[in-house]
Amino acid sequence: MKVFVFVGVVVGVVVLAGGAHGLPVLNMTGFSWAENAAFDNVGNLFVTDSVQGKVYRIFLNEEGSDYVRALHLTFKKCNGIVFVPGDDLMYALAVTPDGPTLVSFSSQVPEQYESVAALPTLGNGLVYDEPSDSFYATTEGNFIPGAGYIFRILKTGKAYAVVTGLNAPDGAQLLNGQLYVSLVLGAKMFMYDLVDPDHPRLRCDYNAPDNVVSIDDFCFSRDGTSVIAADFRGDQVVQFPEACTVPAATGPASVVLAPVTSPTSVYLAPSDSTTFNTTVSFITEGGSVVPIVKNRRVLQSPPL
Repeated sequence: MKVFVFVGVVVGVVVLAGGAHGLPVLNMTGFSWAENAAFDNVGNLFVTDSVQGKVYRIFLNEEGSDYVRALHLTFKKCNGIVFVPGDDLMYALAVTPDGPTLVSFSSQVPEQYESVAALPTLGNGLVYDEPSDSFYATTEGNFIPGAGYIFRILKTGKAYAVVTGLNAPDGAQLLNGQLYVSLVLGAKMFMYDLVDPDHPRLRCDYNAPDNVVSIDDFCFSRDGTSVIAADFRGDQVVQFPEACTVPAATGPASVVLAPVTSPTSVYLAPSDSTTFNTTVSFITEGGSVVPIVKNRRVLQSPPL
């Protein structure tokens, strides 16, 4: 189903200090609960605001001096988002008039989306698995112990649980064909193999270092040897060894950036990006449940 949505495109200019490689430093406010983000392949960073129900596009202006923001789509709510290069489309977990839905849209065409699949619940983290041509999403299960689960979403419109009984799974990423999931109630990581896409098999789990309070969302370092995590309750972004494949070092996680107000996710720009700094991480802030309060940011860390 194709849906056209009328939105007024609002562009906000941010005053920024100079950054590395001639790029400005991203430190943009105006969000209520910036939840997740994804880069496309033409120099845009898309950010979902779960409280406002907005999808925003952040990009470098023509002069290369500032980052600006444009409203791309509006839903009732919106969380996880991912770019699929083979489709040249963004996919997002959203609440549409039809309920929780996986939607797709062009990163270059605002005000238009297509419904891909009805979902059992909104979900939070979202990843695309190319070998199975399907998506995996997490849901926190209203933070009820054991009520969280992972579900698989097919482009044919089907969506169903594949892992159950989890305690508030939130972040989701893929590394070397393995599905990694983090728990926001606590600071634990799980790694599943996807040999059978309908039956992910738990291969490894571990606790983050003691100075990490909760892992909302995360990404991996470019060499895949460490986890860069948004510690929501710890108000910090941290980095620690990916202990399923790398022998874990003893001691605390290193602090990438603190304090950060309720960080919800962290991402690296594509390694070939010319419009976003490739030596830093990009962070979203959440925590405001009132749409009119718009003091949360999307910002970048110091060099990793």
